[in-house]
Amino acid sequence: MKLKKFLSTAVDCIRGMEVSDEVFLNELEPNQLCCNLEELTGALNERGYRLPESENRKKVPITVEVCNETGKGMVAQVKFYPLPEGMNQNNFSFNTGDLTFYRSYTNTEGKTSEEVPAGRYLVEVSKGSEYEILTKEIIALEEEPACHRFYIRRFINLSEEGWYAGDLHHHSVYSSRLHGGTDPVVESPEEVAHSMQAMGLTFGALSDHHNVKNHGEWRKQETADFTPIISKEISTSNGHVLSLGVEEDIIYRIPKEEERAEEYLREEFYSITNRIKELSGLPQLNHPRDRQKAISWNPKFHDMINIFETIEIWNGSNPMVPGSTNWEAYGLWKELLTEGRFIPATTGSDTHNIKADDYVEYFRQITWLVGIVRDYRGEFCKELLKKADPLILLYDKVMPILEKWAKTTLTSGCVRTYTKVNGTRTSKYLLASLKKGHSFLTNGPILLPTIEGKGPGETVHKEEKELEVLIRLLANRPLKRLIIHQSGGRTETIVLENINQIKGFYDYSRVVTIQVQDKDWVYFEAYEDCTNLAITNPIFIA
Repeated sequence: MKLKKFLSTAVDCIRGMEVSDEVFLNELEPNQLCCNLEELTGALNERGYRLPESENRKKVPITVEVCNETGKGMVAQVKFYPLPEGMNQNNFSFNTGDLTFYRSYTNTEGKTSEEVPAGRYLVEVSKGSEYEILTKEIIALEEEPACHRFYIRRFINLSEEGWYAGDLHHHSVYSSRLHGGTDPVVESPEEVAHSMQAMGLTFGALSDHHNVKNHGEWRKQETADFTPIISKEISTSNGHVLSLGVEEDIIYRIPKEEERAEEYLREEFYSITNRIKELSGLPQLNHPRDRQKAISWNPKFHDMINIFETIEIWNGSNPMVPGSTNWEAYGLWKELLTEGRFIPATTGSDTHNIKADDYVEYFRQITWLVGIVRDYRGEFCKELLKKADPLILLYDKVMPILEKWAKTTLTSGCVRTYTKVNGTRTSKYLLASLKKGHSFLTNGPILLPTIEGKGPGETVHKEEKELEVLIRLLANRPLKRLIIHQSGGRTETIVLENINQIKGFYDYSRVVTIQVQDKDWVYFEAYEDCTNLAITNPIFIA
């Protein structure tokens, strides 16, 4: 299942590119690619080529301590990237042809100890969007277990301004077969909460499938710095619905085949979303353009999509690139906006494994296979080469993108929704803010536009046809573009100049002028690539 998901993501990415070879494109079907990979691996094994065993070097404990500027220990994310020969901290690249890395997070005292194979590593310490990213080259030696201390700086505290970051879509062991689910998730709610906080999140929804068993345990994760939101991801035969802030176990009653009529399916959607609203919750449509029909929103129901109060346009299980299901969900949201139907956009990591190492072995197998076929191409018949060439195309065109994406943005809070709360940071006020669209979506940059003091989800009443927009744009990695999107399909792209990092961050803030029309709206997007991107909800102009 995970292999198919990985290949499906790769296929979506390449279909969004300008690839001229239609013959190869027609061969890129995930189920068939899975079969081809299995058949090719067997054929190579018969010829004496075997996938090398993973290195069995002795593991060495590495202790990392993370402190704030005053020396107090803090929860943060720690990653260990193996350094191949010839690579060091100065010329480091995420593209090494090997997806292996190790993710951990520190405890409340700021400490973690991870066992890694002996060797050279780049250690990266981070904590979401508001902190600098620190790196250090280390050598893990068998005879010298070491402790490395990092002092990480917070360059902006958005909580002081009422902006809070959260993950609205995350799974735990309560989605597994142990609790009537189907997903191989092992993490407890407590582990999920710590993982979220390591990414700088101040709220999170634990949205397990099929049950609400996690609610009691999830509530216990509340601290002065973190607000848990109870939720459930409701399965239907035409999409997944997120029930946010509701205790009740709301169920969509999937009909038997003989009872499967469109009227019945529509009524069930009305029933569950109305019930969520009656209980002061928020009904959200998750991943509306997923490739699996049962968990994707049925296009026949486009007319009733406003039963949802938010829509997840950016799901962390795949990158936001042309051709991806996220790109199509983003397109659906823009289509609705053009129709005058504003449903606030959100993100959700959809994490099922906080270690983020699901795809390591699949990547290794494809890399090995492509290398063998290329080196010994003359040994293989045309039939086998026909099966191998689509995988080689995927490897060349897409794997560098997926390698960087998987290393940098898979896990809890990899995509997060910042929302501006008028009041205290409680589940009630957070959901109220999300419903109004007072939010922006990001996997890195901080993007805060205002017009006359009004931000995303708010309306500016002005008669002028030219307005100034104050844009605060900060990032802990460099950015390349700022895009202004307005009604009527108008866009403007601003190339962001190269600037020096100052005290751990880049400041691209500026004032821009826009031309406005009657009943206009404007939203903003800033990016380096799919691993460093932010999108706001629109500001309306009346």
